[in-house]
Amino acid sequence: MKKLLLASLFLSIIFLPCRADEVTEDFLDIAADYCVQGNYAEAVNYVNKAIAHEPDNPDLVTIKNGIYRIQDPTAQSYLTENNPQVKAAEEFRKAGNEEKEMQALLAGAEAKNPWATYYLAEFYRKKKQFNTALNYYDKTLELKQGFAQCYLGITLTLIEMNNYEAAMNAIAYYLDRCPKSDLGYALRADINLHLKNYVDAEADIITALSISNDIDYQLLEGEILYHRGSYKAAKEKLEKLTQTVKTAELYKYLGLCDYQLKDYNNALLNLNNSIILSDDDIEVKNKYNEVKDKLTNGTQNDQKKIQE
Repeated sequence: MKKLLLASLFLSIIFLPCRADEVTEDFLDIAADYCVQGNYAEAVNYVNKAIAHEPDNPDLVTIKNGIYRIQDPTAQSYLTENNPQVKAAEEFRKAGNEEKEMQALLAGAEAKNPWATYYLAEFYRKKKQFNTALNYYDKTLELKQGFAQCYLGITLTLIEMNNYEAAMNAIAYYLDRCPKSDLGYALRADINLHLKNYVDAEADIITALSISNDIDYQLLEGEILYHRGSYKAAKEKLEKLTQTVKTAELYKYLGLCDYQLKDYNNALLNLNNSIILSDDDIEVKNKYNEVKDKLTNGTQNDQKKIQE
């Protein structure tokens, strides 16, 4: 999902360390989530709530101005300007020096800088060092209790580790803090899908789509419908996506739907398209061979009947 890639980017552009009480931090966490979604109007709305709660906090006005500037590619990051280790790490990242980027973030984490600790967790998650990532997410929460985006990172890490039971707990906390997050509902739909809670998965993806009609969410909805046994409905939704999406996953589920509907010719074509786009899925290859065998044997049997 593209939104997963944008999450940490928006946070790094917008926020600076802000002396605030718990209520204000809650408002800022929700504002951060809206920025991740690209809903800047609602982000400003929640910053305004924070300002109303703490009218004498000058940092809040700066944050509000930062949101207005986020679409300006020349804007400087408030976060990096006010966090030397994070700023150094960002410069090393841009230069392609991952070793020094990591060292700068480690220095920040050792100094108990919550933002450096959070980005160190993100760094390790992207490097697929998942246990280390979880360790630094936990350290971030010790420094910045209730940080919603941290729970999002934990959820993503646990999903990649195929630990869906634990991921369910993390996403529940995230959605409790950010109840209008389409990404949160889509992730919970995916978790429920893997846990075979298909009814709950469908309810979650419908909620996500009601907030944002994202193409990735539409694809996930088709997969969920397939697993619920609604093959015709799944195929109709997935076929519409072929006008804009050409992925192995899409053609895989189209082929699987065709197979269940006994449309073996189209099943063979769609499964073949999936293999062309990515030949790593053993399930697709096995199903392709099964369909090919059915078509071959079916043709031979028909010819025998004609001869008789």
